[in-house]
Amino acid sequence: MKKTIFITSVTRMDEGYVCVSGLDEQGDFVRPEIRYHNERPGIKIEYLYDTRGREVIRPLTKVEFDFTEHIPKQLYHTEDWLIDGKKTPRLISTPTDSECLHILEKYSDSSLEKALANRDRSLVIVRPHGVPKIMVKLWEDRIRCRFSFHDVFGDYVSNLPNSRRPVGVTDAYWLALCKYLWRKEDQTVEHRLNKIFEGKRLFLLIGVTREWQGEYWRQVSAVLTIPYWLDKYTFADFKYDFTDNI
Repeated sequence: MKKTIFITSVTRMDEGYVCVSGLDEQGDFVRPEIRYHNERPGIKIEYLYDTRGREVIRPLTKVEFDFTEHIPKQLYHTEDWLIDGKKTPRLISTPTDSECLHILEKYSDSSLEKALANRDRSLVIVRPHGVPKIMVKLWEDRIRCRFSFHDVFGDYVSNLPNSRRPVGVTDAYWLALCKYLWRKEDQTVEHRLNKIFEGKRLFLLIGVTREWQGEYWRQVSAVLTIPYWLDKYTFADFKYDFTDNI
């Protein structure tokens, strides 16, 4: 079954994988996965590119996949779908800024806690109240980025319910830029990242992880702005190796 989705995130994972998510034409979130032989399901990094090495799967574009089976989980991860990894994803269109803004506003939630209350979804678009505080630091020789912010409902968005710890960012493009800037000027990274939001409408895609250490952790799976902060840049421009190691 061919289905076109509006890509909302490319999230960095470990071991050469990324997590891709998007909205289908009915406005439902989907998370495409490939069932690789003798390996865990997911999306390998190379699947983002076409045969010419161009990024086909990137945020705020519409891409067609060949979906084969809905594989929802009992808690949170109801959006998971298997796709045919032998079929090349096809770029359908790149929506205008006004079209992207319409989609993001239409499918955003004012309250993250209310959106996750039934534990029947793991992806939520929220609009921060004001500009998030950005924190970038090294931890065990790995670069980490966290956002501290409230949603428009007024709740503080934390990594776990009833926590005050900021949310970690796993957006692969954002981390690529963080790492690139850190290597150039580590003392000005946070300031330079904050300037990206000037004059833009900001949306954050919050993703809930699989169970880890008995908890379902929240993370910023995508940093989305209109106009899009990434513009025409690619992973190659940032010389990104899809790791946090410095």
